[in-house]
Amino acid sequence: MKFHEKTDLLVIGSGPGGHTAALLAAKANYKVILIEKNNLGGVCLNEGCIPSKALIHATHILKQAKQAEKFGIDFAQPHINLSKLRQWNENIISRLKSGLKYLCTQKHIKYIQGEAVFLNSNTVEIKNTNKKITHINFNTAIIATGAKPLELDILPASKKIMYANTALNLNDIPESLLIIGGGYIGLEIGSIYAGLGSKVSIVEVLPTILKGIDTDIRNVVIKRLRKIFVEVLYETTICNTTETPSGLQVEIKNKYGHISQRQYEKILAATGRIPNSEGLGLENTRVKIDTNGFIKRDKNCRTNDNSIYAIGDVSASPMLAHKASYEARIAISSITGNTIKKINTVIPAVIFTDPEIAICGTTEKEAIEKGIEIKIGKFPWAACGRAITMGQNDGLTKIIAEAKTNRIIGASIVGHSAGELIAETVVAIQKGIKADEFKTIIHPHPTLSETIMEAGLDIINNGVYSL
Repeated sequence: MKFHEKTDLLVIGSGPGGHTAALLAAKANYKVILIEKNNLGGVCLNEGCIPSKALIHATHILKQAKQAEKFGIDFAQPHINLSKLRQWNENIISRLKSGLKYLCTQKHIKYIQGEAVFLNSNTVEIKNTNKKITHINFNTAIIATGAKPLELDILPASKKIMYANTALNLNDIPESLLIIGGGYIGLEIGSIYAGLGSKVSIVEVLPTILKGIDTDIRNVVIKRLRKIFVEVLYETTICNTTETPSGLQVEIKNKYGHISQRQYEKILAATGRIPNSEGLGLENTRVKIDTNGFIKRDKNCRTNDNSIYAIGDVSASPMLAHKASYEARIAISSITGNTIKKINTVIPAVIFTDPEIAICGTTEKEAIEKGIEIKIGKFPWAACGRAITMGQNDGLTKIIAEAKTNRIIGASIVGHSAGELIAETVVAIQKGIKADEFKTIIHPHPTLSETIMEAGLDIINNGVYSL
């Protein structure tokens, strides 16, 4: 076989995991080729994290403008220019994509937009956008192809059906929107559309939304969602969906078996994501996948094939961009012979609802299920001066410690900028900090970070404002 290219490292997928791996390898003086089937930056930059957070920020501004009257500030009724909003969002994506392309150029990373298929354990065939075929021989490859939305067979093929990868295009704002799935994707996108004026309804097959989040944290968000969504239907399923001239006719069955007919202009299916492990030619290698489609790998992200690694959403849950980036470091360290010492890495997660939820470590529910004796410290934001000045006093900070040692093992925060606050607790858990140590860590006043200190001290009944 004649090779058109040879490289030290081939990276398939340019999302947070893929491009991080490519840049780190290039810094280590490896010759790198980066392959992307769709758009540079992957789902995170083009269809997920970045555009959704940009639009969530825009809806927050809308909300603040409407609520400013209680602060003594009056605005005219906000007007939404959808074309400008869409352009602003696209400009953000374009700017970040240009920055990533510049970095690749500066690091001499060859970028190819095309589809990669393994021919064997050291060769891939690349078919670019012009159908040109290129064979690349590599010493090592990293698969970072991410995941895609799970499509529902019950839904018809229709432009009125949206998935997470198309919902943020903002082609229009439907008068009514049904969201199937009460997980973080459905709630985040639902909040965007509700903020822009859609009448949003949620259908969830489980008895609650946001499964896995502690009840006291979840309830703060549920209380707010009741105000912005038309309804949230629990233990409910979709039986049938029919497209009509005006929208979609939906049959909904509740837990008692009663079926009702509802009409919506559009539907968003947000029932989960599945790994992009098909169509890669893995059968031509020694790479193995599990029953859920995830690529199997070891602690260093190496697959059953010694020359191939897998990182990010294609290889394991939770499907988080920052987890993929961290795994890129593990993989590159292994490839370059500088294996990272295995530690109990804490992975934070943020749900960008209004208010935000951020969690890390062990939740109260998980501790109970595992039989771990714990102490819990809480601090309601109604007692936080900074939260009150911002009109964001419905939050809650919760920290969990081992009962015998007071060592911090988990944290959950719900409230404004929870995602910015959670990192302190990640450090506390990973470094084995005990609740007692919050007595010697000074937090600036007035800030939201004080709620972490107070919740930590509440564990040992030493909080100034604890009852």
